[in-house]
Amino acid sequence: MHRLSHILFFLLLATIALTGNAMAYVDPGSGSLIVQMLFAGVVGALFYFRKAFQSLTSLLRRKNKDDRKNNSN
Repeated sequence: MHRLSHILFFLLLATIALTGNAMAYVDPGSGSLIVQMLFAGVVGALFYFRKAFQSLTSLLRRKNKDDRKNNSN
């Protein structure tokens, strides 16, 4: 898996480095769509990681309560 991530990273860098001029025009509608997609991706990632963080902390709290119960007996 680690090797695959290195290969994908290298391919991404090669794709970025070896591109030529596109001579393309990005109209305001396309630009706003790109900005909207980036914003939605960031907000979605924040919600995802918040949920993962909450489940991790609840798991740790539950484990901590179980340890306290076992130590008090």
